[in-house]
Formats: sequence, C-alpha cells, structure tokens
Amino acid sequence: MIFGAGGHAKVVLSEIVNLKQYDILGFVDDKIDVQGKSYWNYPVLGTLDWLKENKANCKVISTVAL
Repeated sequence: MIFGAGGHAKVVLSEIVNLKQYDILGFVDDKIDVQGKSYWNYPVLGTLDWLKENKANCKVISTVAL
C-alpha cells in the first residue's frame, strides 16, 4: 500500500512495480475527493483510519517521507 495518491505516489508505484517483488494493495490517502477512486488500476482503499482498522492485515516494507 502506498500512502498518498498524488504525483509522487505514481513514481513510487512505478518503482515498486518494476521490482516485481511486492503485491500492492492500493493507496491510503486522507483527501476526501480521492476516496473510492482508482489510480493506475490500484484503488484508494481509504483514509489513515482505514489503515488503523486493517493494520493487522498489512505489512510495511518501506516508508518514504517528503
């Protein structure tokens, strides 16, 4: 899963896809206007609250802060 669904997320997604080592669930983003949408064929799963509710089912491989 990728935090944020903006322009930088596309770059991060591209790099992860090219590695061919990880399955991407989709995006988590707190912006209301992106909820329920898909970007680059990956869904916006919800807000940070979604992650809090589903953290037992997720494994963090890496984080990036800008």
